[in-house]
Amino acid sequence: MKLPPGVRLAWVGPFRHFECAKEKLKIVVPLTLLLVFLLLCFNTRSLIETGIVLLSVPFSLIGSSTSWTTT
Repeated sequence: MKLPPGVRLAWVGPFRHFECAKEKLKIVVPLTLLLVFLLLCFNTRSLIETGIVLLSVPFSLIGSSTSWTTT
């Protein structure tokens, strides 16, 4: 798309807010997961138990979401 001189396009509104939030979450979520991992390691003193706990979370979310649905 060719724009005339002096004209520019900028994303504003909810889309821009979504993009800013997405950029922040790219940093916050991995740091949070690392912190949870470290706290579990210090608490259990076992990498295997920590891995089991962290891997069980997605499966428990799947199980809990299916119990809410009605047929």
